Amino acid sequence: MRAIMKHYTGKEDWTFTEGGLKGTGFFKLTVTEMTCKEYK
Repeated sequence: MRAIMKHYTGKEDWTFTEGGLKGTGFFKLTVTEMTCKEYK
């Protein structure tokens, strides 16, 4: 959680309450293939 907050805000000194963490979830997505459309 601290790494994510540092990435988005630049701050490193985050503290989190137990209640705040209980309401938080994380998902890790592993991308194996990606496609897109090109606009010209």
